[in-house]
Amino acid sequence: MRNTTLYSSPRNDYLQPGPAVAGEWHAIDNLSVAECVISPCGHLQDVPASLRADWARAHVEVFDYIAAAQTSGDQEALERGLKWYLVLHDVLLRGQRRGARGGGRGTTYLAQRFDAWRRGDRLTLIRWLEADRARGWTAAQRRARNTRHVETEHERGERASRVLELISEGEISRAMALLHSFGIGGLTRGVLEQMARKHPERHRIVPAAMPGGGQPPHAIAVHLEETFRTLPRRRGTGVSGLPNEYLRALIGTFDDAQADRVMPAYDAFASAAANVSFPSWFYSAWAIAGLNPLVKAQLSPDQRAAGEDPDCRPVAVGESTLRAIARQLTEECAVPASEELRPQQVAVGVSGGLSVMIHGVRLLLEQRGDFVVVRLDMRNAYNAASRAVLLRRLAEQPRLAHLAPFMHALSAGATDLLLGAMHQRLFPGTARGDSSEGTQQGLPPSSMIFCVGVHPELRCLSAELEPFGGCARATWRTMCMPWGRHTPSSLRWRVLRRACVRCSTLRSSIISPAAGRATTTWIPAHGVSSQASRWARSSLAMTWVALSQRA
Repeated sequence: MRNTTLYSSPRNDYLQPGPAVAGEWHAIDNLSVAECVISPCGHLQDVPASLRADWARAHVEVFDYIAAAQTSGDQEALERGLKWYLVLHDVLLRGQRRGARGGGRGTTYLAQRFDAWRRGDRLTLIRWLEADRARGWTAAQRRARNTRHVETEHERGERASRVLELISEGEISRAMALLHSFGIGGLTRGVLEQMARKHPERHRIVPAAMPGGGQPPHAIAVHLEETFRTLPRRRGTGVSGLPNEYLRALIGTFDDAQADRVMPAYDAFASAAANVSFPSWFYSAWAIAGLNPLVKAQLSPDQRAAGEDPDCRPVAVGESTLRAIARQLTEECAVPASEELRPQQVAVGVSGGLSVMIHGVRLLLEQRGDFVVVRLDMRNAYNAASRAVLLRRLAEQPRLAHLAPFMHALSAGATDLLLGAMHQRLFPGTARGDSSEGTQQGLPPSSMIFCVGVHPELRCLSAELEPFGGCARATWRTMCMPWGRHTPSSLRWRVLRRACVRCSTLRSSIISPAAGRATTTWIPAHGVSSQASRWARSSLAMTWVALSQRA
């Protein structure tokens, strides 16, 4: 069930928020939690150099306010502080209009906002924000009228200019990716139906609390300075519009005693968040993500003339702050995760794991000509795996269990996914959540958690095949299980059933060097077809297993 309280505003008149407190921190009472997260405004791409110290000081003030509220047990003040944290960049660094990018645009407005913040005139800041938000939503409504998007010559020229800009900044790989991108699909009825099909309803209830009272087995200490320093520039933003550049601007020295405290204060805040010290609504709001239907392949002119919709891949883009903190936690777990999952899983903590598996399989096929390769690929793997099973199996890993409460806080309730200029929900007007199962592909720990979730099946299958010269190796959602003609047919059948029973649809590619063949077909979900039965009685070699719902 999704958290609907995020969208309820406790005040109807922003001129009369809660009882006045020193510093006008109560001004935020006018905004609902969702309004603090979802922004229709454009934002400057970078923090102007002249305002970096002010930007750092504003963060320190917010973090100090949150810490004081936690110490005193003042829940109302804590709510206010967390909402200021979520909306701070929108209050201070939004552009004059949507799409503002250059650091020099709107500097007069920026100076006025930071001056108001220094004076503690937060009521005025909220009034300005409300006015700009109203204009932003009006502009978003105009953009939302175009549901079927075809790139114009002007837009193509702008994309070329952006490619040249990235090349000049040394971002060669990103420039090539943008150059060859098919873009984002328009929000037509067909594309929306695709997105809905790829986000199934929850089949297993996620417990309201993790074992041990929902707290990690040991305290997590987060250190973000190096993570912020190495954040990639010009990356996509979540629904709040906060870019990585705003976090990078907090690194360094400012020749100001208060501003220089920003990273220790941010570390303390992030550590509290990772140790699940904040109310549940904060994690639900933090996890809201934008959903982008990325086009997999360009339509032909005939398909476009017929009004067909492109096949799109759902990509959720979460908040930059959450991604940065989750990245730091994931990197710290890379070594223990690799040691827990090896040798079967080569995608986690193994440099060049995919190449290791590909070349290993090729070498094996050269040495054993009687082997064949069967590759089973799960459609929509990350969105279809049981979230309850993923969290439980993460908690069962002693060296990774400290991540389970944090991930549970972010995903126990269904996550809202917002699309388009108007940030509409994927399932508007319904009580069900938009993302109820699986993990967000854009969140750094997702791949590791997915691998942990499927590892018991992978390890068991490998143990069954090893006596006959086979094994099971995987890289994320692709598993390779080589075996030859001497493997008992009953074992082949049992392995295939274990891979297919109650899984999402699987795609199988069969490669036989001896026969010189390579075929691809689909195995339907929740069962084994007669064709799959015939495969089980042939010489299978490479397969992929999905997370069983009955785990």
